[in-house]
Order: sequence, then structure tokens, then C-alpha cells
Amino acid sequence: MTKNIAIMDSVYEELISRKKPDESFSREIMRFIDKKKTIADLGGAWKITDKEADEMKKNIKELKQITTQKKFSEKYDRPGW
Repeated sequence: MTKNIAIMDSVYEELISRKKPDESFSREIMRFIDKKKTIADLGGAWKITDKEADEMKKNIKELKQITTQKKFSEKYDRPGW
């Protein structure tokens, strides 16, 4: 059974550029669908410098502190305490 689908011209061009010579569009699409990604698959995908990594760690630490302080304030900084 076959089905017709509408795709943008840019998507069609991308499919053509990635399709193997002896491959149908259905097989090509299945190839991409079958690629299941895990978090481990993404290791090393994002290239950053040590300086950028340190800055990110610093920002995360600051956000954790702010969030913890906010949760504490919401719980205990009420009238009558």
C-alpha cells in the first residue's frame, strides 16, 4: 500500500541529497526513523571551550542557589512565622 504526502520543496531537496542511489524514498525515510537517539549518542555533539563549560557550570550553580532560596522563601517567609 502506498500513501501520498505533501512536503516542502526544501525537504524534498534534502531527501534527494541524502538518498542512496538504489534506495527508495520510503527506505530512506525508514532509515532516519530507525535511528533512535539516546543521551549517550549526543556525547561530544556540542563543541564548547573549557571557558564556556566553566561559565555554564557557574551559571547552573547560581540558578540552583536562587531556586533553593526562592523555594525556602515561599515556604517559610509567610506572615505568622
